[in-house]
Amino acid sequence: PVCPDNMLSGFVGTHTFTIESIVPNPARDEIVVRVRGSGYGVSLVMYDVLGHAVLTTQQSASNAISLDVSRLAEGSYYLRVCSASSVVSRRVVIAR
Repeated sequence: PVCPDNMLSGFVGTHTFTIESIVPNPARDEIVVRVRGSGYGVSLVMYDVLGHAVLTTQQSASNAISLDVSRLAEGSYYLRVCSASSVVSRRVVIAR
């Protein structure tokens, strides 16, 4: 799956998956994203507050996805998790 650029796609239709948790949040070096119902895998893109993609990964069907955030500067970010048919976003804070 590829995260669509259309911001409206996150609000259309029903979500085929949910983000159960992002821990720890605030984070230092790593976060674990727990996703339920993704089935075929997801794409994850972390954006800074200016909307620049700073971290991108794709995962096959998995409930727990680890992301190395040690290279990101302190601050607020938005994690967009996409499946083939839906998009869910959550705020992530990096604090050292």
